Amino acid sequence: TIHHPLRICERRMKRDGPEHEETSDFRRVGGSTWKHARLMPQTLFFVFFLLSVCHGAGPYGTKNGYDNEGGTAPICWDSQVRWEEARVAPNTTQQLDENFNSMNGKLFQEQDVDVTLRRSCYDGMNLKVTPNVEDFEGRLVTGQEYSFRLDLQFVPLNVEKDAFLAVNTNKTTWMRLLLCDTIRTGFCSPFIEQGDIPTSEQTDLGGPMTYGTTGQVNEYGYKEGKALIGVKDGLHIFSRYIRWELEESEPGVYNSSVDITFMVPIGSGGFYFFLSHAIIFFDVENNTSPFQYRIDIADAAPNNVVEFYEPPQINTITQEFKIAVICVCCILGAAEIYLLACVIWYRNNQVLQLAQAPFLALLIICGMIVTGTVFVFMPTRNVYCNLRGLLIQLPLTLMAAILVGRLWRGYF
Repeated sequence: TIHHPLRICERRMKRDGPEHEETSDFRRVGGSTWKHARLMPQTLFFVFFLLSVCHGAGPYGTKNGYDNEGGTAPICWDSQVRWEEARVAPNTTQQLDENFNSMNGKLFQEQDVDVTLRRSCYDGMNLKVTPNVEDFEGRLVTGQEYSFRLDLQFVPLNVEKDAFLAVNTNKTTWMRLLLCDTIRTGFCSPFIEQGDIPTSEQTDLGGPMTYGTTGQVNEYGYKEGKALIGVKDGLHIFSRYIRWELEESEPGVYNSSVDITFMVPIGSGGFYFFLSHAIIFFDVENNTSPFQYRIDIADAAPNNVVEFYEPPQINTITQEFKIAVICVCCILGAAEIYLLACVIWYRNNQVLQLAQAPFLALLIICGMIVTGTVFVFMPTRNVYCNLRGLLIQLPLTLMAAILVGRLWRGYF
């Protein structure tokens, strides 16, 4: 018998009732939704995979920066600062420094600036940090001065058409070194708010520089060879910013190279992600607008991570202890000389002949050598360490051999 489909539905509705019909529809809709939901992770994975293949990196990182495994290129950030009113183009170094301080205040304290991470730096823009250390293997000592070479290249026309005019006016960049604890910080970014920004009085060995003959502290002035002490702030170590000039190496291409002498303070040993950080900023629209454009560029040292280990500690002894040891050695030495003289004087005595006087004399001479050369234990010269075996261990071994031999002879 062939039943009409509509009649079959009517009989099912009469048998099951309207409640059963709603439940069945809900199950059908729910099952379809669950089926599509299960496909979402595979779909998202496929989309992220295509983005990675097309752009050469994850959708939130850079193409070949140090945030990627094996990345060697520097990383750049863009930011634009808006002032309350149009600013006059700075004509002096002090005015440039004031602008830089105000910009950092807006960026960190007021947090009134949006910073954008670029997928790659502008064409022709590059920063490289190179340790001026012979046979550098990624291990340095705290408390010692090291020189690091920073090379910056910048093509203003690839950034903004008016940047070329601004750079022609200012020709200035600010640079610093930054260390991040590799274990507890993760990605090392130069946009870290410092609790206390290091000043030249804190960081400059030999005192800060001044503006000409005015005597006013030149906060960002630097002279190559001047050592800067790193300031530890939580999980980071900073050097202060230095101001350096941009020089036009060829039409439209500016370069800046400087050797920064840097010292990590003792007690700050560990593994650090080592960065160089440079800043360039200029006014938009020919220095007449209340906007300023800022570019931050950072580059990691070779192999990215540098280990700083504490210097070996040489334990010293007090002068009083040295005098006391010398007095004891003199008393022992005098007693040994007296015993050696007695052995030589009474060598033909029957008792000494039975006791083998030559071996007794050798025993005393070995003791005199040990007593007279105890100074080699003072940690002052490397040659002392090399002579300990010959002047201390060898005579002591010979003395022990003589005593064992005499005991063996007397037992048998």
